[in-house]
Amino acid sequence: MGRRVLDIVLVSASSLTRQYPGFRMVVHAQAYITNDSMPVQYTSADCFRDVNPRWDHPLRFSLNCSSGGTTSTEYLNIDLFNTMPDGCSWIISSLRIPLLRFLLGASQGATGFINDSWPVSTGGHLYFSYKLGAYVNRVPRIGSTVSTIGGIVGTVGAIGSTVSTIDGIVQGTSFIASLFGLN
Repeated sequence: MGRRVLDIVLVSASSLTRQYPGFRMVVHAQAYITNDSMPVQYTSADCFRDVNPRWDHPLRFSLNCSSGGTTSTEYLNIDLFNTMPDGCSWIISSLRIPLLRFLLGASQGATGFINDSWPVSTGGHLYFSYKLGAYVNRVPRIGSTVSTIGGIVGTVGAIGSTVSTIDGIVQGTSFIASLFGLN
């Protein structure tokens, strides 16, 4: 099981259906991946463009992928909200985009930004761009050099072998298993 980064820029929405006549729409979006522990990500509210909000807001998600570069039946969920003058937010629409839409046809290498749109159930469209980072296998091959956020750098050997690190020498399977999330 490996990982890929999905970068999305929520660009804008157009021709949204006004929910409450006589009130200007102040629209923001939230996005998240189903079955993912990453927090929900939010855009700021567009107070000026009414039914045609624009955000140009970047979002980043880390996807669990199989060796083929595809994921299970996970979705990118994007909820559009209208904030009323009293401060209450009402949902305009929820979009549920299959992650396979982004991954199918993409090689295991990084892609450039691709422009896309998705219909909003209550009327209008959501416009966004996305790109995928290269597929990264979580378990390095024997002999490869690895580093972690904690600053540990070493060479992967056979399970139970000695792994040299910046902080000294660490031995045993438990280090290798914990380093690569195998335990």
